[in-house]
Amino acid sequence: MIVFLASEKRELSGLAKHLTGIKGARVILDYAQEAQLRGAPVLLAANGPGFRLAREGAESIANAYSDIEAFVTTGFCGGLDPSLEAGEVVIGTQVSGEAATVPGTERKFRSGAVLSQDRVADCAAEKAGLAQTGAIAVEMEAGGVAAYVRSRNIPLFCVKVVTDTARESFPIDFNRMRDSRGAFSRARIARAALRHPFLLFPRLMELDRKCKKAAAILGDFLADCRY
Repeated sequence: MIVFLASEKRELSGLAKHLTGIKGARVILDYAQEAQLRGAPVLLAANGPGFRLAREGAESIANAYSDIEAFVTTGFCGGLDPSLEAGEVVIGTQVSGEAATVPGTERKFRSGAVLSQDRVADCAAEKAGLAQTGAIAVEMEAGGVAAYVRSRNIPLFCVKVVTDTARESFPIDFNRMRDSRGAFSRARIARAALRHPFLLFPRLMELDRKCKKAAAILGDFLADCRY
């Protein structure tokens, strides 16, 4: 079984369109479904953003299933390399120092080190500083999965899609929108947007459109890879 672990269900929506035989999973997470991809068993799962929730998700899955062939940490990322554009797929060859495997594919992608940190890189200035590490992209979950997967001797793939470029800043500080678990609070985001509705709602809607487009691109890419 190949496990695709993301932060949110919507990051996996593009891949879900390629699946057959979808059914409930033997693990309780924010989202988890078993299915078939090209006749092979897969598990799609999401357990929230950040290191702790990602690791907890990986642990729960590994404890529930004994036939895991690989973990694919996947979802959205921010570009650190200024040449990366929104919608480009990034494959991590390293995740914060941990080696990752590159899947087989004929599709176009960019590869390099991916920086994983337990916070949103929410502005262009922060991304410029992070780019000095040599990483080409930044995300929030792979670091929480990588060390655990290595301890279990399970192969790790890191396949992400860019939603915000190195030049872009988010309209609000999403780090302040996280709850006590570390998950993003929709209520907090809504309250923040209501303080400046004419400025923030259009930008948040545009971000949502970019995320939906990126999820579709990512799903097609993941479905064509060999793990």
